[in-house]
Amino acid sequence: MASIEGQKTSPTQVGETIEEVVGERFPGTVKTEKFMYVGPATKLLPKYAIYEGGLPSFLDEHFEKCTALCKVFIDPLKLTEHQIAIADGSSVQAMLYKKVEEYFSEVK
Repeated sequence: MASIEGQKTSPTQVGETIEEVVGERFPGTVKTEKFMYVGPATKLLPKYAIYEGGLPSFLDEHFEKCTALCKVFIDPLKLTEHQIAIADGSSVQAMLYKKVEEYFSEVK
């Protein structure tokens, strides 16, 4: 376990140390990273599906072919912010959504 006592540290380092201590003392209680899919619904991906512990590996082939796909997975806590941005048709989020939609319309 890394000791940060007496050192100048960033909030990120403090948070990581806390997670490390909690994980050692209470295994299974450290939160895993969550990703919510906010792209168009497809046969492979329902809209708003949440994946824990990383991006879904069954999509690796699609991530390689469509770089925009990994960008339509967001932190679930940022959903409202994302929905506001996507409502603006000229936003980056709206353009990424359209690229993913086009990609999946060609995939069979």
